[in-house]
Amino acid sequence: MKKFLLIAAVLGFSAPNLFPQRSSPGPVLQALEREMKRAFEVLQQKGDPSPYFISYSVRENNSFNIESSLGALRSSDRDRSRLLDVDVRVGDYQLDSTHQIRGPRGTNTGPNFTYPVLMPIDDDIDALRSVIWLETDQKYKAAVER
Repeated sequence: MKKFLLIAAVLGFSAPNLFPQRSSPGPVLQALEREMKRAFEVLQQKGDPSPYFISYSVRENNSFNIESSLGALRSSDRDRSRLLDVDVRVGDYQLDSTHQIRGPRGTNTGPNFTYPVLMPIDDDIDALRSVIWLETDQKYKAAVER
């Protein structure tokens, strides 16, 4: 009987690992997926030239800063941020909009590095989609002008 209970307990505790539940994607991933789908559909129809590549990168930072002196806590801060970086390319793979045109004396006419933008920390899908849409639109317009 003890052997049966031991086997039942081991199987009971390992069952969640054998059959993992599929979790739904978080609100950030949902917003990114919806906006990428919308951006491709709208810009393929109305964009001239249309994009062939759109990528999103989101980085979440969560930092704690604690300062103490002689064993006493002087200050403690928590900082959270969510950063979005968007890359939109127009043209095709052989000749796309990411190749910089050389200016006078071989200098680049535009910046090679773009800064990410802040996204809302709360998980409101509509607020996230708004920021993603705005940044995608700006990056598309910049890619067309190159």
